[in-house]
Amino acid sequence: MRRVRVLSLLVLGLTACANQHITVPPLPAHPTPELRLDTWRHWHSRAQGVELETRCNRNGCSTSKTAMLQLEGGVVVRHPEDLRPLIDERSDSARALTRLEHAKSKRRTYKLVAYAGVLGFFASCVMAMKNESANWFFYGGGAGLGVTVAGSIGAWLQSDDILAASTSVFDGYDKALAQRLELCVKGLSLVPCEMETPGTMSVPVDDAGGDAAIQALPQR
Repeated sequence: MRRVRVLSLLVLGLTACANQHITVPPLPAHPTPELRLDTWRHWHSRAQGVELETRCNRNGCSTSKTAMLQLEGGVVVRHPEDLRPLIDERSDSARALTRLEHAKSKRRTYKLVAYAGVLGFFASCVMAMKNESANWFFYGGGAGLGVTVAGSIGAWLQSDDILAASTSVFDGYDKALAQRLELCVKGLSLVPCEMETPGTMSVPVDDAGGDAAIQALPQR
């Protein structure tokens, strides 16, 4: 069974490294069987979990959740889209990636709306002082605050969709990777799906990944 971990981080201010992307080299157009098996050994998953990140300032603390995946080589993935070169386009993980990209795009839009509301509020305050009119402050400033609150709530709601979509990508990642590499389980070995003759290159199942990963792969 795959190990699921929950990590909790206390972050004061901004984190410099927690959200770094990883670089996945693209596969060649026609990878050899040996390269496909070697890619599996290096890039299949070992553990999946949720990282809790707490940010604190003078106004208090807030906690966010980020889905994460640890790969065989120890690399931790926090941005599922980084794995796109290794995910089969026909897989459930690929469809979850599309949902993830839409959710992130919507969150960016809501954040822009919130920033526009803040600018509108300050602009209304400036106009109120310049024209010595309280109407600018009450109506313009109120509208600016309303837009800011609406944008902030919208961005916050999208965070749940992003977490759900990211988790779905990671849940089906090993199966999507095997589909991309055209690898199957045959007997006690992981082999290229087209291989039929004895003595061809293979990876023993015990060394090919965790039980959950192997159980999800197609059988020969």
